[in-house]
Amino acid sequence: AVYQDLGNTCFTFLISQAHHRLDKNLNSEILLDALQSSFNIEGHIHGRNDLVYGP
Repeated sequence: AVYQDLGNTCFTFLISQAHHRLDKNLNSEILLDALQSSFNIEGHIHGRNDLVYGP
């Protein structure tokens, strides 16, 4: 089970087994790039795999 706070959004990336050792920050960087280019939202990677935005 996964508990999610109100307003939380989860993403799943599916990749082939041959690429399972890719840098885990790559997925976060893809999301950050999309947020900035599409919505002008600045953010950063924090902790193990959190994306943080705002003041």
